[in-house]
Amino acid sequence: MKKALNLYFNPTGRLNRGGWWAHAVFLVWIGAFCLFFVTALIGRTIAGYLYDAGSVGYSDRDAIIGLGILVGYLWLVVAGWCYFALSAKRFHDQDRSAGYFFLALIPFIGGLIVLVMLGFVAGTEGENRYGADPSKRLVQIER
Repeated sequence: MKKALNLYFNPTGRLNRGGWWAHAVFLVWIGAFCLFFVTALIGRTIAGYLYDAGSVGYSDRDAIIGLGILVGYLWLVVAGWCYFALSAKRFHDQDRSAGYFFLALIPFIGGLIVLVMLGFVAGTEGENRYGADPSKRLVQIER
């Protein structure tokens, strides 16, 4: 559990391409599931309004909608930080600063540039200023 928390919430260290892809896809799947769940919950609640024309004021449905929106925003904050931490580790594997993540703010092409850098550019061989080579650590553990 401590290792998973460190992976998703601590932006220090290094992460290889395979690890970044696996965890980034995992975050997307969890996010899609949460989005589907919250959307279904809110959609069902709003559909209830269509059949309840006589209600005036706030009801339990309003509370459910508010809770769903709150959960959605909380997920965006948590997943955003997790994605930043994974990306920072991936940039560290390339011996680059995590500041390269802000290239994604360039309109139209920034996100594509960051995706190519994170997902397709190889990391540095051996140890760098951010730590040991993540590919070599796996080999040492298996011996």
